[in-house]
Amino acid sequence: MQPYDPWTVRETITIPPDGPTRVVCHLWPECQCGDDCAHQEAPDAPAARWILAGLMVATAIAGGVALYLGLRP
Repeated sequence: MQPYDPWTVRETITIPPDGPTRVVCHLWPECQCGDDCAHQEAPDAPAARWILAGLMVATAIAGGVALYLGLRP
């Protein structure tokens, strides 16, 4: 038995209801992986989000300090 991987689950749909049958992922069309869901990527790791948030905060603080030092009389 293989472990459950939500990124490999596919559904059969028809668009419009009497149209051609497509096999798509469970996130379609929000996943934006194309009509056949062949180019689907896993979501970013949580650590990458924390690193990005930390860099954004550090940039905002550095900008605030530079603005403060530049506007001092």
